[in-house]
Amino acid sequence: MVGGFAYLLPKTAVVLRCPARRVRKPLITWEKDGQHLISSTHVTVAPFGYLKIHRLKPSDAGVYTCLLYTSPSPR
Repeated sequence: MVGGFAYLLPKTAVVLRCPARRVRKPLITWEKDGQHLISSTHVTVAPFGYLKIHRLKPSDAGVYTCLLYTSPSPR
């Protein structure tokens, strides 16, 4: 597990980066408290490894997890 705690100010933004590197054709998804996240006006989920939360609010508190899926190697 990689991570820690962050104390952030309301109405600011935060970028979380998934630590996956050197993986062939990864697809990275994000979860908050075990629930799959999708992009919206409040949250940007990039398939190449980062999550940006815009204009933080108290309900954004939680445990964020990146999940890495790899495509099979070509034969």
